[in-house]
Amino acid sequence: MNLTAREEIAAPADRVFAAMTDYPRLARLAEGRGVRLTRLDSLPAPDVGMCWTALAPIRGQLREVRSEVTAFSPGRGYAVASTIGGIEGLTEVEMTELGEARTRLRIVVDLRPVTLSGRLLIQPLRLGKGALQERFRIRVAGLARSIEAG
Repeated sequence: MNLTAREEIAAPADRVFAAMTDYPRLARLAEGRGVRLTRLDSLPAPDVGMCWTALAPIRGQLREVRSEVTAFSPGRGYAVASTIGGIEGLTEVEMTELGEARTRLRIVVDLRPVTLSGRLLIQPLRLGKGALQERFRIRVAGLARSIEAG
């Protein structure tokens, strides 16, 4: 199952990239949604190998999510591989400079069940994919507006 969102941001690409790789800021945003993050690596800056676990409320239960940065291209984007209860996910974040002060942010989340319990978790998401896609798009738009605001 794929979720995709694309937003144009009135900010230079380097500022968008800095905001999208600011782990403390992103951790605060996640904690505001009830997610508890624990960083597992000791890298001084975002790069391949950065990893963390999260306890997140998913479908009414706290579930453990383990994530690791698998690709990192400064100024252009990165990819994060995650596993959660029989589901493997890949999130790709890409920034494209449209001009001096405009950047297109594109986020793609691909979820694939690898076990029967994973299929049971993902099936209701597939049935409500339209609403889920819209909520995802709205959250990415909110993130884009917060980056524009500085």
